[in-house]
Amino acid sequence: VPAAAVAVATAAHSLGRMGGQEQLRQLRAIVEAAMPAWEVRRVLSCRTLGPAAQAMAILRLEYGASRDSVRLAFRRLSLLVHPDKNRSSGAAEAFALVSAAAGRLLGGQQQ
Repeated sequence: VPAAAVAVATAAHSLGRMGGQEQLRQLRAIVEAAMPAWEVRRVLSCRTLGPAAQAMAILRLEYGASRDSVRLAFRRLSLLVHPDKNRSSGAAEAFALVSAAAGRLLGGQQQ
């Protein structure tokens, strides 16, 4: 079980006495704070796959995805794992993997 999931479950348990909307707001804040570190770990875990499968798994795309969906996935994920925005250990390596995956799928013509 990822550490982020355990943290969210613990936080949800501690928020048990709050009202519905306030509880949802607090849970969203907790998840948003844990998501970048989790994404770095997920991207780094894709290193064991072959090159084609690795690129698809890193960007969470299906085979045959359009160039626009590759670009969109790259932009979304690069904001989460970029070392300037994410201070998690391994963020620089994860960003390099994301960039390489997008470059591989776009044929080296990243825009």
